[in-house]
Amino acid sequence: MDAATLRPVVPRLSDNWGYVYGAVYTFYQSGGAAKYAEAVRRVLKNLPKYRSYIWEPNPQLPLGSFDGYADAIESAIYLVNREAVPEALDWIDSEMKVMLAMQQPDGHVENWYGEGNFNRTALLYALMKSQGSPLCIGCPALAWAP
Repeated sequence: MDAATLRPVVPRLSDNWGYVYGAVYTFYQSGGAAKYAEAVRRVLKNLPKYRSYIWEPNPQLPLGSFDGYADAIESAIYLVNREAVPEALDWIDSEMKVMLAMQQPDGHVENWYGEGNFNRTALLYALMKSQGSPLCIGCPALAWAP
């Protein structure tokens, strides 16, 4: 944003959109009007328009950096935890396939420290899909209380 005019400096969407909407939803939860929750639901319903969107352009990578995908997907995961909008859930599944396909055979993605973001998003997705169930069947440390 340009501080003097409050206009966007870059005219494309931000991969961090969900963190802003997370704040909007938190305001709704703390006593804000229902219109704030509706704003979040509206954004989540529109995610299918952004399949294979280049969130973080990089001229050397056809779909841009994985980092943009990771942030956008993570944003959606955090929000669908509160508003399970079917369109958003489908979008998360489709975009995870795109992001995971960016991984190279040696396990790296783009060979820089930000690959932790790739890992965190993949782990959040696995947790969302498993709904928190233990991944180690029979591990005594993972006993669940009723």
